[in-house]
Amino acid sequence: MVLVTFRILDGADQGRVFNDLPTPITIGREEGNSIQLNDERVSRFHVKIQEDQDKIILTDLESTNGTKVNGDEIRLRILRFRKCSGPISILSWAGRTTLRSAPPCAPCTPPTCPTR
Repeated sequence: MVLVTFRILDGADQGRVFNDLPTPITIGREEGNSIQLNDERVSRFHVKIQEDQDKIILTDLESTNGTKVNGDEIRLRILRFRKCSGPISILSWAGRTTLRSAPPCAPCTPPTCPTR
């Protein structure tokens, strides 16, 4: 099981930290999400982070305003292979909220990533 930590960098929830959340993790405005945000531009169920074999997968849940990882608009992104290490991911929305993940939720880029 993978545990992920998020820190909210800006927005109404700035400074909040969510430590060692087990996957799957959902983020959105609605109660029942692992991380509930107070930002009207974040969808009720905005994004899901889950483990798939040895990968961490981030999926935009057809949100109205989209999801970005390190500035790139995404629908589906492999954030990290477990065997990799890498920089911290920045998740942001068209809203006012930006989250930073601590490892192990880091983007995986060649040549250090296994390609399976």
